[in-house]
Amino acid sequence: QIDSINYKYSKVKATNYIIEQAKKNQVVIINEAHHNSFHRVFTKSLLKKLFENGFTNLGFEALSHKDSLVNSRKYPIQKTGQYITDPPFWNLIREALEIGYTLFHYETKISGSGIESREKEQAKYIQKVSESKPNEKFLIHCGFDHNLEGIHPTWGNTMASRLTEYTGINPLTINQVAY
Repeated sequence: QIDSINYKYSKVKATNYIIEQAKKNQVVIINEAHHNSFHRVFTKSLLKKLFENGFTNLGFEALSHKDSLVNSRKYPIQKTGQYITDPPFWNLIREALEIGYTLFHYETKISGSGIESREKEQAKYIQKVSESKPNEKFLIHCGFDHNLEGIHPTWGNTMASRLTEYTGINPLTINQVAY
């Protein structure tokens, strides 16, 4: 089986592949398992190359709306967000700000109830931000299955699929959680 796989497919470095695919996209969505700091380290490893390819806006589910000064201050603090207090997440935020990204939160107060309402609200907020910057590129860092394209088996349409529905943009999605 290994021989047939190696015959049919070739190995490529993930970061190089992602950067090449990102060049063709306005939105890249990468997820994390909130308990896995290595996912934040991988996202951090993509920041500079993505920025060099036009990605200037970085949205975080974990970024708190309570810290409106993170972009001008250029470093996170305790109120920047609960998960952001993890050192690799802290480093991800700092690196993004040093490179020149503009950070934004997209987790909003849910107007409805349940996960489906949350997915809609997240997508609507990202839509609002992207429409205010129509010629700019966006990197979105989310948790778990919010970046799945299509219908989640238990919650329905995900944030990524709603974003496509609302904007017509088909994002490049990267799933770090599945493997």
